Amino acid sequence: MMSVSFAFRRILLGSAAMLACGVVAGVGAGGANAEDLRPAVGKPLAAAKAELARHNYAKAQADVNEADAVGGKSSYEDFIITEMRGAIAQQAGDTKTAANAYEKLIASGKLSSAQQAQMTLAIASMAYSAHDYDRAITWLDRYTKLAGPNPQTTRLKIQAYYEKKDYANAAKLQQAQIDQTVKAGGKPAEEQLQLLSACQRAMNDTAGFTHTLELLVTYYPKPDYWQNLVHGIQTDPSFPAHLSFELQRLQLALGLLGDEAAYMDATESAVQDGALGEGKSIMAAGTSAGVMGKADAAREQRLAALIDKRIAAKTASLPKDEAAAANEKDGSDLVDDGITEASLGNSDKGIALIQQGIAKGGLRFPDQAKLDLGYAQMKAGKKADAVATFKSVTPGTPESRLSRLWVLYLKTH
Repeated sequence: MMSVSFAFRRILLGSAAMLACGVVAGVGAGGANAEDLRPAVGKPLAAAKAELARHNYAKAQADVNEADAVGGKSSYEDFIITEMRGAIAQQAGDTKTAANAYEKLIASGKLSSAQQAQMTLAIASMAYSAHDYDRAITWLDRYTKLAGPNPQTTRLKIQAYYEKKDYANAAKLQQAQIDQTVKAGGKPAEEQLQLLSACQRAMNDTAGFTHTLELLVTYYPKPDYWQNLVHGIQTDPSFPAHLSFELQRLQLALGLLGDEAAYMDATESAVQDGALGEGKSIMAAGTSAGVMGKADAAREQRLAALIDKRIAAKTASLPKDEAAAANEKDGSDLVDDGITEASLGNSDKGIALIQQGIAKGGLRFPDQAKLDLGYAQMKAGKKADAVATFKSVTPGTPESRLSRLWVLYLKTH
């Protein structure tokens, strides 16, 4: 995951450097008349300017030193010498000398507010480039006081916090920037979300990291982001085993189920949950993907034969089972029969039975039944109904982790 945008940093630092050079050039031209510079000072500075234009930085700096050695300099002469020294150092890549010169220029009181802001940004940018992140943050704060906040300098400050491993402050600023973008109806930059998630992962902020991954799959639905979300659930020891098949359904829909063993496990889970037709479909999907029919081909054939046998038996008994389920005290059997009917392609009947079971109540896992209902509605092409059902799952439950992902899936597929 990317921690900092090289392109952004290069553009911003280059821009700040040009601003600094512009300030340096502008001050000398408009600060006072040429007569204010004595020949002993003005002549070597003119030579330094000529050498700077030829990129002969060592000779240019020597000329500045010659001017600086003149005794009895006026404050203006001292200012122009410092100005030229900073310009040479900046262009030569000597950021420490340049920053020190610019600080002296700012402290002189001879710069306008706009020039102070530009040079303050230049110092902050050079400090960042030199990996002096504390100094960069200090000068970025000063820039904000002078010129007000703007997205680019805020991003540089966030990255400075990140680079110095102050993940809490980096995350706080990045979250605020993302929230502001979302509130305005915009789309957060992928890099911003990546950086926020990196901070949250470094702080072991599982809830925050998960939420940011959900934003990533909302705006940038890439397989890697989905995989990270699914992996977070898979590796959570508190996630209940009875929801394993519900998670496998999501993995299958996302194309993330995996290898032959994963397809076999999902098929067996489907059979155990009464979704016989779904089990048959999972095997077919695995075969079509070139995953099944290899190492465990004989075992898979036996499982396929068992599924066919159970489908035949269940199809024959369903009318009687459903009639009996209607007379039960709770809706558990109705939900189970609805899952079977939906898996066999009888979507409308299956959806109706699951709804009846939920309405009757007495379910051990009522929110899981809502996941089953939402899934059946989704497979039947009833997208709006599925979203509404998934959103009705009780917040804060393990089922709600899956229901949120199903809503995101339906929004992005």
